[in-house]
Formats: sequence, structure tokens, C-alpha cells
Amino acid sequence: MSNHSVRQLAFLAALSLLLPSVRAQTGTVYPATEFTYGSYTSALTICYSNTINSQSIRLTPITRTFSFTPTTLQNTVRYIQIMSPDLKKFYAQIGNGGIGTVNPVSTDIVVTSVHGGFLNVAVRIYCVKANLFSLLPITRIITFTPNMYVRYIKIASRTQQLLAARIVQGSVNMTSVRPISIALTSDYGGRLNAEILAFFASNRNSILPDVRVVSFTPVATQMNVRYIEIVSFAHHPIVAQIAGGGIGTGNPTPTSIVISAQLGGSFRATVKFFCGP
Repeated sequence: MSNHSVRQLAFLAALSLLLPSVRAQTGTVYPATEFTYGSYTSALTICYSNTINSQSIRLTPITRTFSFTPTTLQNTVRYIQIMSPDLKKFYAQIGNGGIGTVNPVSTDIVVTSVHGGFLNVAVRIYCVKANLFSLLPITRIITFTPNMYVRYIKIASRTQQLLAARIVQGSVNMTSVRPISIALTSDYGGRLNAEILAFFASNRNSILPDVRVVSFTPVATQMNVRYIEIVSFAHHPIVAQIAGGGIGTGNPTPTSIVISAQLGGSFRATVKFFCGP
């Protein structure tokens, strides 16, 4: 080998030692000082952080494994950063899980030093921020069985959020009293907060107190009855009494309310049931 070739090899070897740290996106073919997987955004939060600082008198490479299982609230693994704090090159490989992993699957990351003696590696795993509200539209079905003929149903959002509603069982002006089910769907994810008002007309010609019974059974997702509001239209005095169930009642126990006109004749009223944990 000529002296010129020897000088070239020596120059390349010296240059490799002076090169800045190298970042690898995927794979373990080449060692690097940092490996990243996925795409980082400001919507992510750190859900796992750990460091391995291992020393050995052996000349063989050191291998260690990081293992992380996201919780249900931590949602999905979206970005992984594996780096050497002292900028020493190492090998990294995702042995299980990785980007897109959700509970109960674990993400296992295997790191190996290039040479024996020392391995100092830090791992950060980023997940979708914990959010109690889904990003998908929410759908709930409300079912009630009136003991009178429903003439009009009004559905209103209690916030500025748009919603869709449709009757999936029963209807207004039915010739018989049957359950009425209404499906409510939010316009987008987050929360669904709405009220349903069912209007009925009592007998206008009776001089005796007109008695009606309203019954409501919350579905499992509605939790328990926490507040009941009964309002008379046109300030007609009415008398209301809980005949069954009531505050704290949950599925499958119905809440029944007996409503009557205090002075007889006709009356119009609305009954609102508010549910919560």
C-alpha cells in the first residue's frame, strides 16, 4: 500500500472521530447517538422517561431493555426518543410494540453499546395527552314511557355545541301510550349536554283534578337521577308527588311522578330529569 493511501485512511479515520452526533430515524444497522420513531407534535405529553447508566469490566457490548405499557388514560404511543446523554453511539431496536401501541401491549426497547464497558442511554416516550372526552361524536339514547299522550317534543342543547336528534322508537300523537326512545349525537367529540322536554295536553273539560303519571328509567350510561324539575305552564297550580324511585335512583329502577291540577280542569307541565354520577 502506498504512503498516499495510508495518509488517506488516516485522514478518514480522524474525520470520523470529529463528525457531529448522528440521529437515526429507524433501524439498527448503524449505531447513532439518537434514535427517534414517530412524529412529535405539541399535542403530545411524556408518558415514560427512564435512563440506563451501566458500566462493566467486560469487553463485550452491554445490552439493556426498556419496557413501558401505557395506561388507558395515556392512550396511544405516538413518539419515541432514544438518546445518549454523553453523545456516545449505540444500537437501538424496538423489540415489541412501538408507535401506535395502546394498553395492554407493552413497548420494549433494546439498546446495546458499540463496545464493552459503558452504556448510558435515556428514553422518552410521548403519548396522546390524557383526555376524559373522546374525539369522536358521542351518541346516547334516552327512553321514557309517558302515561299520557305526548303531543310535542322539544330537544335543546344546554351548551353552544350542535347536536343531532332522532326518534328511534315511538312517536308523538300515538294512539296508545308506549315507550319513546330518542337518539342524541354530538356534532363532534367532547361532551353531550342536552335536555328533552315532552309536552302533553290534559283534559280541558274536566272539573275534577286531572291526574297524570310521568315515569322515567335512566339507562346505565346516564348514571343516577340527581335533580328533578317540574314546571307548570301559564302559572296553573299543580301538585306533584314522587310515587316511586326518585333522587339517587339508577337503572333499572323507574322514577314515577304523579302530577295533578290543584283546582281541576286542564293544565300543562314539563318534567325534567337530570342525571349524574
